[in-house]
Amino acid sequence: MSEPSPGSNKQHWIKLERAQLDEVIAGHERFLNRVSGGTRALLQFHDLSELDLRRVNLSDADLTAVLLNRATMDGANLSGTNLFAADMRVARLVRADLSEADLRGACMRGADLTEAKLSGIDAREGRITQYGKPEFNAGTGRTDFSCVMAARAELTGAKLGNINALNTDFTDAVMREVDLEKADLRNSVLDGADLSGSDLSQSDLGGASLRATNLSGAKLNEANVAETDFTGAILDPDALNNAQKRNAGHLPTLESSAQDHLMQLLANHRSWFETGGQRGVRADLSNEDHHGESFSGANLAAAVFREARLSECNFSGATLAAADFSLAKLDAAAFSQADMRGISLERADLSGALMTGANLSRLKHFQKDDVQISANLNGANLSAIQAAGIRMRGAQLVGADLSDADLSNADLREVDLSNADLTGTHLSGAKLDGAIMDGTRGLPSAAS
Repeated sequence: MSEPSPGSNKQHWIKLERAQLDEVIAGHERFLNRVSGGTRALLQFHDLSELDLRRVNLSDADLTAVLLNRATMDGANLSGTNLFAADMRVARLVRADLSEADLRGACMRGADLTEAKLSGIDAREGRITQYGKPEFNAGTGRTDFSCVMAARAELTGAKLGNINALNTDFTDAVMREVDLEKADLRNSVLDGADLSGSDLSQSDLGGASLRATNLSGAKLNEANVAETDFTGAILDPDALNNAQKRNAGHLPTLESSAQDHLMQLLANHRSWFETGGQRGVRADLSNEDHHGESFSGANLAAAVFREARLSECNFSGATLAAADFSLAKLDAAAFSQADMRGISLERADLSGALMTGANLSRLKHFQKDDVQISANLNGANLSAIQAAGIRMRGAQLVGADLSDADLSNADLREVDLSNADLTGTHLSGAKLDGAIMDGTRGLPSAAS
């Protein structure tokens, strides 16, 4: 997308005083809440550059061709918003919700979309050719996602066909069933991303990094994979033709039989979970050895890993709700930002694991709304884990070893720490309201 047209065309962008804009936003919120006097925000061709719009609610608003260069919109609600041909270069949209938004022809170059919700967005080509004067042209038509930071973003079902996404960071992003046909992804990083079922036909992946990426069921026909790094990726055996395999930088190094087994297991489990058991097979890796493998971003809810050997495995961003890891060996494994609600880790070894931002809160029972399942970590070895900001409300940690663990800023409300070992545990900023401490050893005085 080109720069805003110079000279006389600049007049087509409308500037509002902050008080006027706040009035528009307030009226839009009344509109969304169906309160008398509410009016939908119509901010087409407005200049909102560099404004602080954190947590603003402009869902379903019309922001066609709006200027939002360097605007701060962390946590904003833009779901279903019309952002056709919008210019959002270098905007901050951390954890913003843009699900189902119309981003056709938009320019997001250099924007920060870390952990943003982008499910179902339409970012195909779009062009505005005239506005007021015949020579007006707000863009070239191709949506620009180049140099965007979209680590851990949610993009399931997004329409990104023919998008320009050079040098973009999609690390650990969830990109299931995304249309990326003819997309330009050169030199982009998609390490650990879940691209299962996505269409990458005729895309350009030259120099891109897809280390430990889940490409199960993805289409790669006629894709350029010159110097593409597929190390540790989950890749269908026939996904690449012989010419593509010769050009690829690094193909998965796992033995094909083991790779095929794991890939098929993940695909079958996903089908089992999504159909409520009508199709597919529940994943059961009990007693298996998968040392160092990546399950990053995978949906393994209710999977079984009892007594599995999973040292140094990567489960970052994975869905592990209600999974059973009892007695599993998980030392030095990574669970950053993973959904682990209602998980069973009873007597598992997680020593030295990375669990920053993981969610081990209670899980609502899938059949009984009034029943919640607590995460079970009774007797688990959690020594020296790095778990700043972890959420463990209501978890069972009876007899657990938490010595030298970093639980700073953790949510430990209502946890049962009876007979747990907290020697050397870092609890600065942790919430411990309602926690049970009977027989706890080594509890720091600041947390007593």
